[in-house]
Amino acid sequence: MANRNNYLAKADPVHKAPALRTLFPSLKELRLDLEFVSDDTRPSSSHVHILHPAASASFRYPCPVGGCTGSFKLDVPIMRLLQGSQSRLTDEATCGGVRPQDRNTGKPCPSRLIYKAEATYGVERNVPARLSRV
Repeated sequence: MANRNNYLAKADPVHKAPALRTLFPSLKELRLDLEFVSDDTRPSSSHVHILHPAASASFRYPCPVGGCTGSFKLDVPIMRLLQGSQSRLTDEATCGGVRPQDRNTGKPCPSRLIYKAEATYGVERNVPARLSRV
């Protein structure tokens, strides 16, 4: 647990995130459904990421609006999901970056990300491995 809390405290773009298997040995797969929604005439954009144990435990996704300086930082909510007792999460995040046409005013990008995360485990998290084989 200490490794996970240290990672959350150090979560920044420069810090190399450890592999998911290092932090969550029983994690088999993490599925992320991302739907980027903009306020203008652009259609929403959907992406699906299937992360396996060797994947980096970093959950930051750039805003898809060209020239926007922002990103969607999902590190904290995804790590909380993986640490907790739930296996599913649905939530929304805002960009907060600035689009090129708004650089003079500093108006934040209004893009949103609606996301769903689902974790699948190979062994029950709360049952010691030796008992789960019975």
